[in-house]
Amino acid sequence: MLIDGGCDTSLVGNGFIIESATNRTITVQVFQDQMKIEELPIVTAITAIDLPEETFILEVNEVIYVSKHTLTLIYFAISIC
Repeated sequence: MLIDGGCDTSLVGNGFIIESATNRTITVQVFQDQMKIEELPIVTAITAIDLPEETFILEVNEVIYVSKHTLTLIYFAISIC
């Protein structure tokens, strides 16, 4: 799992369980025009994160699901006032 404050969206891979799915899909295109994946579902997904002393459940809403990938990219922003 990568946490990146510089990305503009989140996507989850096959390490997540789909809790619910919308009827919406999205096309993801990377920096090269010929590299795009069409009709990826938008879902709510959950996973467990095991740390030495605790296990956390992470739920991500309105996220792109790429079932064939192990990579998960989570957008995370911190606001400093």
